Amino acid sequence: MILEYIRHRIPENSAAEFEAAYARAARPLVRSSVCHDYELSRCVEEPGHYILRIHWESVDRHLQDFGSSDEFRAFFAEIRPYGRRLGLRAPFPPLLRKGRQGRIAVTALRRYERESSPPIGSGVPTASR
Repeated sequence: MILEYIRHRIPENSAAEFEAAYARAARPLVRSSVCHDYELSRCVEEPGHYILRIHWESVDRHLQDFGSSDEFRAFFAEIRPYGRRLGLRAPFPPLLRKGRQGRIAVTALRRYERESSPPIGSGVPTASR
């Protein structure tokens, strides 16, 4: 399992259009066998900041299976206009997680190695000051 986080900074006057694009982009995610779930969240304190969390089967299945699929092409077609506003796009393996029974599970740390050429649409972490 791997979690991917994508941070977007969207001008307030584009928020409704952005959210509608992600509603359409969610359809191919639902159809993908390697996407377990996803969540788009909007910051309360800074409404122009969004975080998309996607739970993938694995880094390899995300990059290879989803990245070469019709679902990826449909997903990316919807969000392409917002790719320039990415603040961070990176996979994170979970380290600690609270289960439904209230127990905390520690998962093995998995190493993520970047390929020499990132997939289309990948962002580069940036810092705003």
